[in-house]
Amino acid sequence: MKKMLQGLGKKNFSILTVIVLLISDLSLVFQLKSDLMDVEKGARQLLLYLPNSDLAFAREIYSLAVSTTLTALTIFLLFNLVNYFFFIRGKKFAYKYTNFSVKMSIPLTFYTAYLLSKKLDLSSLFHLALGFLFCLIAYGFRFYPYKTED
Repeated sequence: MKKMLQGLGKKNFSILTVIVLLISDLSLVFQLKSDLMDVEKGARQLLLYLPNSDLAFAREIYSLAVSTTLTALTIFLLFNLVNYFFFIRGKKFAYKYTNFSVKMSIPLTFYTAYLLSKKLDLSSLFHLALGFLFCLIAYGFRFYPYKTED
């Protein structure tokens, strides 16, 4: 594994890191979007906490919450895209953010794979593979530390 990572080169390692992070970001967005899109189900669950409200009001509140969440996810995705651009360009702040993001993604991805394993579908295997890719990338950061250019 060490030879493979060292053989990649810094530029290819950066591109591989960005591709894996983009796949992870997009899977998060699609997973949350698919979980939130059932407005009827969400409104009925919301009614449990708003006992004096009718279903139409709960639908409106739930739709507003979904719109807000999707807007926040879009901003999150745009922020990450800008960061990934600067990471490939070799900027220190982007390197630190990406390194932190990868290290935080490892336990979260494995935990997500565990939670999804109860459904017995391919999404749990996908997240398990993604977790191992994050481990590989975190290991790769040891070979390609940020170095200031002299």
